[in-house]
Amino acid sequence: MKKMKRLSYILLCGLMLILSACEKDTESANFAPVVTTGTASNIYRMGATLSGSIQLTETNTAQSYGILFSELESMAEYDEYPVKDGSTSYSVLIQNLEPGETYYYCAYASSGYSIAKSQIKSFTTTQSNAPVFNEVVLQSKDEKSCAVSTELLDDGGSELLMTGFVWGEAGSGDPTIKSNVVNVEPQGSRLSATIKGMEPNKSYLVRAYGVNAQGVGYSNSISVTTNTATVPFLSDITRVDSTEVSVTVKASVLDAGLGEVSKYGFCYSSENKNPTTDHLVIEHIHGDTKEFTAVIDGLKPETTYYFRAYAENEKGVGYSNVIEYTTKQVLIQGTEGDVHVEEAGGLSKFIDDTNKYNITKLKVSGYLNGDDIRLIREMAGRDVNGNETPGRLVDLDISEATIVEGGGAYTIDAGGHSFYTTDNMIGEGMFFSTILETMSLPNDIISIGIGAFYKCSSLTSINISDSVTEIGDNTFGDCSSLNSIVIPDGVTMINDYVFDGCSSLTSISIPNGVTWIGNQAFDGCSSLTSINIPNGVTWMGEQVFVGCSSLTSIDIPVGVTTIGGFMFYGCLSLTSIDIPVGVTTIGQHTFGFCSSMTSIVLPASVTMISNQAFIGCSSLSEVTCNATTPPILDYDVFTDIATPATLLVPTGCASTYKNSEWANYFSIIKAEGETDSGEGGFDDMPNIEW
Repeated sequence: MKKMKRLSYILLCGLMLILSACEKDTESANFAPVVTTGTASNIYRMGATLSGSIQLTETNTAQSYGILFSELESMAEYDEYPVKDGSTSYSVLIQNLEPGETYYYCAYASSGYSIAKSQIKSFTTTQSNAPVFNEVVLQSKDEKSCAVSTELLDDGGSELLMTGFVWGEAGSGDPTIKSNVVNVEPQGSRLSATIKGMEPNKSYLVRAYGVNAQGVGYSNSISVTTNTATVPFLSDITRVDSTEVSVTVKASVLDAGLGEVSKYGFCYSSENKNPTTDHLVIEHIHGDTKEFTAVIDGLKPETTYYFRAYAENEKGVGYSNVIEYTTKQVLIQGTEGDVHVEEAGGLSKFIDDTNKYNITKLKVSGYLNGDDIRLIREMAGRDVNGNETPGRLVDLDISEATIVEGGGAYTIDAGGHSFYTTDNMIGEGMFFSTILETMSLPNDIISIGIGAFYKCSSLTSINISDSVTEIGDNTFGDCSSLNSIVIPDGVTMINDYVFDGCSSLTSISIPNGVTWIGNQAFDGCSSLTSINIPNGVTWMGEQVFVGCSSLTSIDIPVGVTTIGGFMFYGCLSLTSIDIPVGVTTIGQHTFGFCSSMTSIVLPASVTMISNQAFIGCSSLSEVTCNATTPPILDYDVFTDIATPATLLVPTGCASTYKNSEWANYFSIIKAEGETDSGEGGFDDMPNIEW
C-alpha cells in the first residue's frame, strides 16, 4: 500500500493561509462539484472494489477525482486513487489488504487548489472466502474456439481444489460449474485456456472459477461471439461402437460455411495425432451431413488410432475434434487366424493355451522373434526340444512378417545346442520335423539355414521370396510330400542334400545364376522326371541324382569337367543324357543301374572313367567314345551291360581300342560309319588299323 499522506493540523492551516494569500485570485469562486461515495463490492480477504461518482458542469470542473482510501475513520491519512479514463461513475480495485480488518473510503474531487469529499463509508475484509479473480480477458477467437485468461487475486486462504473457466450460450444466465467446464492449473497467479466446441457466429458467456474449502468463486462474465465459418464446421466426433479391430464413429456438419459441402467423412491414422484427408479416409458413409456414421474396420490389434470427421467446401476442409481409440488384444477363436504382431514376442497375446493346438491355418504379419517361432513350432506339432505336441497347424503364411533377433531359443537339438533367431533369416532347424503342409516365407528373408525344413514329411508346397540368396544344406531333406518348388533367382548354389529324400518332387526350377550343385542335392527324388540344369553350372558334386528313378533325360552343362561318383546311380528310367565336351572324368558308379539306358556318347575330352561307372546298365548296348586315345578304365567299368554291346570310336581308332582294356567289355568295336563282318572283323573296311 502507498505510504499515506500524514497531515499536520498546524502545517495544514499554514498551507491554507499561504494558498489563500498567494492564489486567491486564481481559485474558482464556486468550486462545488457533487461527488457521491458508492458501495464496496467484491469484498474478500485481501481487497475490495470501491465505487463512486461525480457530477460535472461547465463551471464545475475537476483537475482530478476518484477514491480516497484510509485505515483511519478520520481519513487523516489516506491513499488517493484518481480516475484516469474520464468516467463519471467509476470503481477501483483495492488490493493487498489484511484479512478481517475495517477500512474507510470516500469519493473526492480536486480543483488543484481545494478538495471536495463525499460521505465516508467503511467495509471489513473477510477472514476467509472463495477464490477471487480479476476480470477475464479475451485473447483470441475463431469459428469454434476462443482463448481467454485471467489473474487469481486471492485463493481465499485455503487450498485450491479446482480452477478453470466455465462457459455457455448467452441468454442462459451466467455460466456455472454445472455448465461447460475447462479445468486448468494456474501458472503462478495466471490462468489461461482455449475453450473449444463452440459453434460459428454464436454468442457465449465465459468466466473463471475456482473451488476451495469455502466454496466456488467466480470472476465476472465476458461475452464472446465466435467468427463466421468459411470452411464447414462439424460437431464433435463420437465413438458409438467398437470391436477388437474396428470402430464405429458418427458426426454431423453444423455449419456448411461459405459454400456447399462437396465431401464429408472420416480420416484416421495410427501415426499422426491430427489426421487429415492426406491420411486414411472413409468416404463411403451412411446418412447425410446432419448426421453421418461409418464403420472403420481392418485395424491392427493393440494399436492406438486417431480419428476425426471432415467436410469440404470450395473454401477448404473443416475438421472435428480428434478422438483416440486403442484396439484390443485379439484372441484367435476356432481353427483359423490372421494376426499382426506389432512387437516381437507378442504372438502369444493372440493365441491362448486353450486354443493353440486347435488352429490349423495361421497368417501372421509384424515382427517375430524366437519366442514367437517356438510357439509356432508347438502349434505345428513340435516343441522346443523336438518332442511331439497335439498341434494341428498345417497352413502357415508369414510372408508379411519380419523375423528379428531376440527372445528365447526356438529349438534345442539332441546335443543341447540352442538355436536363436537372426534378423531376416529362416534359422537352422527352425521348422524341423513339423507337420506343416503349405508355407509362405517372409518377403524380406535373405537366407534359409541348414535343415530348416528337414523331415517336414507333410510339406507339399512352399513359397520362397525373391530376396533369398542362400539355401543351406539339407534344407528340405526328407520332405517326402514336397512336389514342386521354385528357387529364387538370387540363389547361386544348390548346397549338399538340399532336396535329399524329396520323393514326391516332380518339378523344380533352378535359376540361371546357379554355378554349383552340391553332393546328393537331389538324392532320392524318385518322382523327378526331368530337370533343367543352367549353363552356368561348373561344378556338380557326388550322388547328385542318385535314386532319381523317374528321371528320363538330362543335359550336363558345358562348364562341368567331372561327372561325380554315383551321380545318376539308380536312375532306372534314364534313357538319354548329353555329356558335353570338356568333361574329363566320369566318377565311380556314376551310371550304376541305369537299367533303361540303351546308348551313351562320351566326348573326346574324357580321359578317365572310374570303377563300376556303368555297372548294372543292363540295356546299354551301344557306347560312342569320341576320344582318339582310349580313356583309362578303372575296374568293372562296364560290368553287366548288354550282350553283345557295340563300341563306336573315331575313324582310325578301332584297333587302338581293340587292343585296350575296352575290348574286355565290347564284342564289337568299330569306327563310326564303318560296317563289320562279324565277331570283331572289319573285312569291308580297308582303312581299319589293327
